[in-house]
Amino acid sequence: MVISGTSGFKDPVLEHYQLWPWAPSGLRFDMRHWIKMKIKNPFLMKVLKGVFAVLILPFYLIERILFPMESHWSWSFPAALKAIKMVRRNDAEVIMAVGSANSAFLAGYLASWWTGKPWIAEVHDPMVFEGIPGSWLKTKWATWMETLICRKASHAWWFTQNALDRAKERNPELADKGFLVLPGAEEPDYGGSDYQKGNTLTFNHFGGLAPNRNLSVFLKAMALWVKNHPEKKKLVKCHVYGTTLDHVSQVTMTELGLDDIVQVHGRLEYDPKTGKSGRQQVLEIMRSSGVLILLHGEGRFCEEYVPSKFYEYQWTCRPIFGFVRDNHMLEELVLEMGGSSVYADDVESAMKQIDRYFEEWEESGLPDRKTVRRYSTKGAVDKILKEIKKV
Repeated sequence: MVISGTSGFKDPVLEHYQLWPWAPSGLRFDMRHWIKMKIKNPFLMKVLKGVFAVLILPFYLIERILFPMESHWSWSFPAALKAIKMVRRNDAEVIMAVGSANSAFLAGYLASWWTGKPWIAEVHDPMVFEGIPGSWLKTKWATWMETLICRKASHAWWFTQNALDRAKERNPELADKGFLVLPGAEEPDYGGSDYQKGNTLTFNHFGGLAPNRNLSVFLKAMALWVKNHPEKKKLVKCHVYGTTLDHVSQVTMTELGLDDIVQVHGRLEYDPKTGKSGRQQVLEIMRSSGVLILLHGEGRFCEEYVPSKFYEYQWTCRPIFGFVRDNHMLEELVLEMGGSSVYADDVESAMKQIDRYFEEWEESGLPDRKTVRRYSTKGAVDKILKEIKKV
């Protein structure tokens, strides 16, 4: 049985309850997504968003002054009340809290405390790290929630070794209740697409870009490589799928004169000619890519997370070019898949790696990377179930 927020789609099979948060910040956030999902007329959608924003603004400002927390902090309370009712009605055995939002953990704890049922927790992102954006209260809230998990949860798991080790350092009582899970991904359907050497070596990036997670280092490395090999400039391309260029990448590309190398495709939509969804087109392009660019971003939190895109890339068998920041686990995972890893700010090393990929492409066509191991969702679930049986 599932309890979630209202911004996603309701599960058609499971018993699924979508609840609204109680505080204005959460209502403001969820209502914007709810209107976007329900209202297809663009003009009416903008009008409704504007009207609701104006109506809730006074209450929102008061909340932000008195309680400068993450927007969904108040979702904990309706979720906990609903969970308590569901546990009693169905005699549920285990309460599981899955977090990005810390409110899910508080809801799980409250339901467990009231019903006496064991509570387990899955921590997606690093909860506590140096330089948490936002107010001091948000930092206190995250620190308190981590301590609550480590002390009160029957079992809890993190997605990187650094995140788990640091949680144990701050909360030694976690001990063996905490363990590592690599979330993995299921093998996609590539529609029979395959890699074939073409007229150009392609470096492809998939997913979002932002000022703190941009292509600037790769572009600087590419510009340096082109300067050393001007006659080969027409033989390399960088394709960007799923987004537009962020400001930093855009400025870097323009200043370095790489407009003819970088091609931005944006979000791919349903193609009526082929009947393929945007998602299917992306998968097929991913499988036929020369090299896949994996960005890690900036900030201390990079030490404690692995981009989810890695688990998707691993199934393609294509070389992964990772720009990694202070995360040995991610570096090892990329190398394990036959990819390459450079420090996220190291332009010189990135340039040398581009050169190595180009030489391999010229000599052997840059063949698929064959590895004996892949990380699947099933593997992650099997490990979680094995640990939970100890509850």
